Amino acid sequence: MPRIFFEQVSVRLGKPERNSHKTTRVKTASTLAALWLGLSFSPSLQASPDVNTGIMTAPIAEHTATLLPDGMVLIADGHTNYHAGGGLPYAELFDPATRTWTNTGTPLFARVNHTATLLLNGKVLAAGGFVITNACELYDPSTRKWSLTGPSIYSRAQHSATLLTNGQVLVAGGTSTNPCELYNPATGTWTITGALNINHQWPASVLLPDGRVLIAGGANLSKTNTCELYDPLTGMWTITGGLNVIRGQNTATLLPNGLVLVTGGNLTNTSAELYDPASGQWRFTGSMHVARYSHSATLLPNGTVLVSGGPGTNVNNELYDPVTEQWTQLSPPLTTRLLGTATRLRSGEILFAGGYSYTTNNFIARALTNSEVYQPDPPAGSWAVTNIRMLAQHGHSATLLPTGQVLVAGGDNNGFNLAGSALYDSAAGTWQSSTPLNNPRSHHTATLLANGQVLVAGGDGAVNILSSAELYDPGAAAWTLTGPMKNARTGHTATLLPNGKILVVGGRNETNYLATAEIYDPIHGTWTMTGPLPFPVAFHTATLLTNGTVLLAGGFDGTFGNSVAYAEIYDPASGKWTFTGNMTGSFYRHTATLLSNGKVLVAGGNDINGQPNNSASLYDPNAGAWTAVSNLVPARVGHTATLLANGCVLFAGGQTLSNFSLTTVASAQWYNPVNGTWTSASALNAARDAQTATFLPNGKLLLAGGESNGAEVAGSELFDCSLAVSNYPPPQITALNSPLALGDALAVTGSQFLGFSEGSIGNSQSSAENFPLLQLRSIDSGQTLYLTTTNASDFSYNSAPVLGFPPGPALATIFASGIQSTSRIVNIGVPVPVGVNLAGPQIVADGSLQFTFTNNIGALFTVLASTNLALPLSNWTVVGGATENPPGSFRFVDPNAQNFLQRFYSIRSP
Repeated sequence: MPRIFFEQVSVRLGKPERNSHKTTRVKTASTLAALWLGLSFSPSLQASPDVNTGIMTAPIAEHTATLLPDGMVLIADGHTNYHAGGGLPYAELFDPATRTWTNTGTPLFARVNHTATLLLNGKVLAAGGFVITNACELYDPSTRKWSLTGPSIYSRAQHSATLLTNGQVLVAGGTSTNPCELYNPATGTWTITGALNINHQWPASVLLPDGRVLIAGGANLSKTNTCELYDPLTGMWTITGGLNVIRGQNTATLLPNGLVLVTGGNLTNTSAELYDPASGQWRFTGSMHVARYSHSATLLPNGTVLVSGGPGTNVNNELYDPVTEQWTQLSPPLTTRLLGTATRLRSGEILFAGGYSYTTNNFIARALTNSEVYQPDPPAGSWAVTNIRMLAQHGHSATLLPTGQVLVAGGDNNGFNLAGSALYDSAAGTWQSSTPLNNPRSHHTATLLANGQVLVAGGDGAVNILSSAELYDPGAAAWTLTGPMKNARTGHTATLLPNGKILVVGGRNETNYLATAEIYDPIHGTWTMTGPLPFPVAFHTATLLTNGTVLLAGGFDGTFGNSVAYAEIYDPASGKWTFTGNMTGSFYRHTATLLSNGKVLVAGGNDINGQPNNSASLYDPNAGAWTAVSNLVPARVGHTATLLANGCVLFAGGQTLSNFSLTTVASAQWYNPVNGTWTSASALNAARDAQTATFLPNGKLLLAGGESNGAEVAGSELFDCSLAVSNYPPPQITALNSPLALGDALAVTGSQFLGFSEGSIGNSQSSAENFPLLQLRSIDSGQTLYLTTTNASDFSYNSAPVLGFPPGPALATIFASGIQSTSRIVNIGVPVPVGVNLAGPQIVADGSLQFTFTNNIGALFTVLASTNLALPLSNWTVVGGATENPPGSFRFVDPNAQNFLQRFYSIRSP
């Protein structure tokens, strides 16, 4: 490999000029080639059926399952044979986004019938278990490693561990008759607290709303009906009302109404009981259909309780309704499991993992390696009519502003394009008129910029298709003209890019369909052309993906005159388009929805014959491939598709073909990304198509305007699929830090962040599932990000650094026990590049040239190359973008460098 020498001079930012570049000369002894790197910058703006989820890395039972702050599930220890020997030092993680299992750090000790408790600092405390030990350890999700912490005073197994409101952990009962203990995460030490009145083995413990702990049932040589209450203020246990039935390995679940539901623990009795903390008494409630023990009972976000598992084969799941106090039999899980775990995921789904495939006639069973996810059916929801809007129109735009208001602009009324605009106040539920547009227009695009203004561009004008663009300032409630587009367009798309600029693509003008694309710079109010499409297209979709590229899908091909299945990816760094495979059908006037897992759902629209389409196709950016999913019913065009807080997509309204003619429908349906199925939702109050759908900070969905069988609709309505349950307040956000730069942490304060109920498993090995989740949702792109935490309490949530999220206003929402708060708006700043700290370029073994540099997190950089330094930069060739990994560190590799005796490079942003 030749030797490389470096020589560097200064850099100056500003208008790109040849003598403003920072240069690095690279000389090689063998070729004497001169490689020049110039740096120039453009200014930037500041209950469905269960679904298999794959095979775990080892068969396991009598393990623990802990929901981590990042939404992943930690499975730890356990063993493979029923009551056979010691435990297995084993741990793995389940990723709900990919439905995959991966190994993680190996625990320091092998444990069975231990406990694993999520602490408020995000770490996991593993305590006790067989082989009997008092050694304790902590799992750190950030490093994925285990470390020793202070040993408990006594050794025990088959005990309970309860996270108290003060952040300490109460360990009680089990195989030890010794007093209970408290673990203090701040000091890593244990102290003795009051002893139980009788020992409870495999106790079911519940943290009550007043901070006390209830232990109900459990073995004491034999099963027991004795129940006890622990008071953290006195450190003492007192006997409370006893169960009506003797139980062991039962479950205990706190309900939203404050009562405690106990199920199972007796194979000869299907009864269930309710405990009232106010009276200290138990009473029978509706009986289950199957007697169970060592099963699971999980509170769902809607307040019902899902019971699953236990001994036997093909045992159905059951659902308990606290309102009617009745049980409903559901379909059986894919696998009946005993001593497995059930974990409520952040999405409200339930993960079943491991356990034994155990029957009453088979006392020795192998542990399971399979897992499955149960997805509750989304609620039917309800629609409510709002105050009448100011105008009847379709072809308008609707944009959620940083103020929480919705701006509706332009539109078409009976063939006349409108200049009017109106504001909807989501808090008051009222409409008011606002300043009109400078130019009447319909079928335009409206994009919320990173600075909170709204860019409206193109569309059908009063006389001609428009090239004009204008900005709405929410502070001044005024519209001002900005630079016009290079091309007049309608039927185009507009996408806010990670650098704060806007990509406008395709559409048509008065005579032609367009293959052109251009970019708007909010700083200068100007437009520049970017890489053209390989074909003219309109009525397509453009979706910003989580990696910062843009997916263009389908559309009407102006060359061949029909819908297409094409899909292209635009890279903002290179300004180029690349083919990414055909969809499974042809679409135009369809919808494209970015899902929480980063995939894109394309559905409905017109097919190749111009008829309403019932096809749906799913794009996976990681694989760069499309797969078909089950069809829409009915076929729809002119509908809306919106990702809501529960991770499902709501399709509403549109037109379908009925008796050979187009008919507007009022129907709505859910798409469930977990199992790819569709379920009905409540119908709209009014049939409508070509309406707008806006997701509001209060979690509701606003549908506005549209047409109904050719006549404009003046009304609007709200869809409410609230998962809030009665008798319990949802979490509330009172303050957060905004604006927020990429790489900074989000700090949120409020109340009720820890939810109201943990899960329950009939082997006492469950861990708290009421840890809060903080979601960011981009108002413009709909992109969602679930933030990990460095610390959380009932009143605060401090996130890890925010990375990989698009700029502009976003909704911040806390989820606790599956219930969402009202959202607050946080503004994510545009990454601004600074002077480059360039590390020396080098030629690597394969002949490639590579160089690295550091810069602000999230900044975008494009690399250009030329063999002639005298050429203007506009004539240089874009050779790629610099990749960022880790955050703030950038790298570029040119595999073709060896093909040139001399090549010059320029880095620009973007």
